[in-house]
Amino acid sequence: MKAARALLAVAALGAACSRAPKPAHGPVDYAAPGGRFSARLPAAWRVDESPGVARLASFFGPGTGAEAEMIEVYYYPASSPWKSARDFAFAQTTTGRAGPVVEARVAGVPALDVVVEREIGDERLGRREQRVRTLAVPAADGFYALKDYVDPARAAGGADFAAFAASFRPGPPSK
Repeated sequence: MKAARALLAVAALGAACSRAPKPAHGPVDYAAPGGRFSARLPAAWRVDESPGVARLASFFGPGTGAEAEMIEVYYYPASSPWKSARDFAFAQTTTGRAGPVVEARVAGVPALDVVVEREIGDERLGRREQRVRTLAVPAADGFYALKDYVDPARAAGGADFAAFAASFRPGPPSK
């Protein structure tokens, strides 16, 4: 009997000290390694933090293949081929059928927004349309590029990106 009470007391103490799991239906706060940026992700999105030349992280929405939305965050220092967020935004217009480069705000700072539609794939795997929305966000010694890749046929395509961009907060550049 004493052993049962002791076990019950330990279980109750463990339950009282544990944190409740994050709800699967709500957004999740994300902080990049080294504090490079933070943002809110929709629930059930997958994260890839493997480094790229300028890529800091990729985020994959539910689904697979063409129907899955993907968001990527890049950081380009002032020494990159693009000397400014403006240069980068206008360079994006050469990658497909582009809309105008328009002014926006991200994290309280002026940014540039451009949408490009393009065909991707090949004859063997098939071709499909892709919409890429880019927000170029100036920083102290370079700029961030937030990119959203989505199938243009998706009715809700880009809504998650809008929420992500609204929550985006740049951090200090890596040294």
